[in-house]
Amino acid sequence: MKTILIVDDEPAARYGLRRALEAQYRIAEVHSAEAAREALPREQPDLVLLDVVLPGPGRAVVLAVVAPSKGARWPVLMVSALDTAKTAVEALQLGAADYLVKGFELEELRQRVGNLLKLATLEKRMTPSSGV
Repeated sequence: MKTILIVDDEPAARYGLRRALEAQYRIAEVHSAEAAREALPREQPDLVLLDVVLPGPGRAVVLAVVAPSKGARWPVLMVSALDTAKTAVEALQLGAADYLVKGFELEELRQRVGNLLKLATLEKRMTPSSGV
């Protein structure tokens, strides 16, 4: 079963995301960027759902950890209440794979998650292993 790590400081938002996805995926939840940094190696998620607005160092810390240069790549779906093109472009420039504005339909969330997981699986299959 694929694992999704939800990073959001709002318990209600984490709850809603978990409830929308838990029938198909194993869900891990954390409330901060620092907690996400600690959880990533332990949980080995297949996808990270990351809130744009986090207290403290925030999303840049999480995106730095999941960046391709670190050797491990977890696709990141940024989730935000901020509905501005500037915020979306910034998230994508920082390395997010996709961006979703809160208030979305649950089916849209499930579809985007499914698409990102399929893409990540294809990328892994196409990447030659280092032992060959």
